[in-house]
Amino acid sequence: MDVIFGFGQVGQALARELRSRGRRVRVVSRSGRGPVLDGVEHVPGDATSPAFCRAMCTGAEVVYLCLNAPYDRWAEELPPLQEAVLAGAEAASSKLVVLENLYMYGPHDGPLTESLPHAATDTKGVTRAKMSEALLAAHRSGRVRVAIGRASDFFGPGVIASHLGERAFAPLLAGKTVQMIGDPDAPHSYAYVSDVARALATLGAHDEADGRVWHLPSVETRSSRAMLQLAGRIAGVEAKVTAIAPVLLAVLARVNPMVREVRAVGYQLDRPFVVDSSAFERAFDIEATPIEQALAATVDWYRTRARQRRKGPGTAVGRALGIFVLDNILIGLAVLAIRSLVASVPILSVVEVGLAVAAGLYWLPLARRASMALVGRMRTRRAQSAPPRRAEYSAFEGPAWPRSL
Repeated sequence: MDVIFGFGQVGQALARELRSRGRRVRVVSRSGRGPVLDGVEHVPGDATSPAFCRAMCTGAEVVYLCLNAPYDRWAEELPPLQEAVLAGAEAASSKLVVLENLYMYGPHDGPLTESLPHAATDTKGVTRAKMSEALLAAHRSGRVRVAIGRASDFFGPGVIASHLGERAFAPLLAGKTVQMIGDPDAPHSYAYVSDVARALATLGAHDEADGRVWHLPSVETRSSRAMLQLAGRIAGVEAKVTAIAPVLLAVLARVNPMVREVRAVGYQLDRPFVVDSSAFERAFDIEATPIEQALAATVDWYRTRARQRRKGPGTAVGRALGIFVLDNILIGLAVLAIRSLVASVPILSVVEVGLAVAAGLYWLPLARRASMALVGRMRTRRAQSAPPRRAEYSAFEGPAWPRSL
């Protein structure tokens, strides 16, 4: 049996990959929500608890760590998650395969290879470096067998929260302009989510993967603009891509914590960011999915998602009404903020500050939750009259994860 901690973008793809290989799979997440997959046991619970993780890892041959934390709280919440899962794998004598990103390297000119030093100075990069070093130290000490797979930004079916996720593909397919952070013309490596899942499963299945870091395959490196232009040709739409003005990002960062965190690692988006995965490809004879095939699957998934969202006039009207009301409330708040801000900083024009504050407030996580809650209430009422869907989940009595996870 294999255990996957985390049932998000990669966790779901990994569960499908392992099932296709005939593996028994248990997935662990905070809520227990997600698609019901044939032959996959889904357990909700608290992955910060070593006792819970030890219970979940019992009988596991391989444990996969695909958990994440809120982007602005990595330093506080990611290390405890890793240490608890590490304790679970150690108690069960399981192999631990960990999915990481590339933040620990910091700014670098040239392709990123596994031999680069951990030179990051920002909080998230330093956190990731320390966590990775702790994993390799645990392997060297004999606590647990560890293999680490590092991937660049994801894209593909089911990938929503990514630089090349919903905020890129949704406007692209709707014929609208895609607004991107950073330089859309800088070469940037992107990892297709199905390739990431296949690579992680490969690390879990091979002993020679143990004790080191592997860069997982990315599709052919192109710029973000070129990626979206190719996706547009596949979809039969014109790709209109523009960069968000740096001055606007600077102002947004003052009111939006997510934008502030992204700006801290802006070097990944405003200069070439190229990943060298040749070591993995040579060792396991696995290459990335052809870029056209990966983008075609992504376009198909987002088109299906758009059609499903259009079903049900009540839901569509409720969503539009909720966002309209929320927008106007936030604009009113922005006007009040402008008066005091312009008075204290006369150099800023009213128009620039107004746009920045309104946009920043709109994208605050709480504001987004508020707009979606209106639609959620409508769906709940409709679902009460529908027959319940059978959920193949196992219950676990334990403390809840932090609410924001």
